[in-house]
Amino acid sequence: MAGVEHPGTFQLNATRGADYAVLEAREDLTADYVKYIVRNGLNGMPPFKPTVITDSELDELAGYLGKAD
Repeated sequence: MAGVEHPGTFQLNATRGADYAVLEAREDLTADYVKYIVRNGLNGMPPFKPTVITDSELDELAGYLGKAD
């Protein structure tokens, strides 16, 4: 569920604007970019190790959010 009450959505809205806030609505994300950000972090988002989100889970997430590379 998207909404400004979620910390990530709130942060993206504040720093990048409403067009970037809701990840599911974005058209500019690629699966590779999603994977990179999850593994390496960005600004206030920490990196997530494979012990937190497995590679197969990350592949599913990136496939859901990202456009084909």
